[in-house]
Amino acid sequence: MRSSIYTRLYLISAIIVLLFVFLIIQIQIGVFSASRDVSSSLEIRQQSIMAILKVSGNQSISVNSTKAIDGASILSGATIVTPNQVGARVVLGSIATLDIAPNTTVEPEFDHNGAMKVTLTQGCVILRAGKDTEGEVVTSRGIAGNTNSSEDGPLEVCFPQGAWPGLGIEQNHDVGLFYFARLAAFEVIGGRLRTNLSVGLDERGSNPGPSSP
Repeated sequence: MRSSIYTRLYLISAIIVLLFVFLIIQIQIGVFSASRDVSSSLEIRQQSIMAILKVSGNQSISVNSTKAIDGASILSGATIVTPNQVGARVVLGSIATLDIAPNTTVEPEFDHNGAMKVTLTQGCVILRAGKDTEGEVVTSRGIAGNTNSSEDGPLEVCFPQGAWPGLGIEQNHDVGLFYFARLAAFEVIGGRLRTNLSVGLDERGSNPGPSSP
């Protein structure tokens, strides 16, 4: 009689332990699955944060050491390098736009919270952030400027200071990119004129005058 009671108690205890172990396993599987779903969701959200590159004409620039043309997607943290006489614009929907002058190296970072950080290695940029959007430009010397979250105004930065094209960059929202291109053209023309003028003066200076008797 006692042995049968002990046997039943043993079986009941074993069943309870098995149920408890099964319950723990199910809880762990559920937690792991939920965390994986959250991680995947965050990864998808991060991957979906992309801006669009605008380059005039059939020209191209470098993005992460790869050739990029008009309409290319720009991910947060990409390194953008513009060559001589070629400017570009990075458009992040209605959040912000970044005009990049020729001969510029820059790294824009942005997120879903409406924040855009631009690391400027060299050259000139114009950052336009919409209202309630945080924007800043930093250089190797620290923060170069911040946008005003209550106003939709541009932030112009050149590094190092005095680098071409310098301050006074066109602030019109529609022509900033093309203004960079015009500046590049004027720079080339101006350089040629200065070179020709210098050559002309050198030639005039080298011509011997009439010898005195």
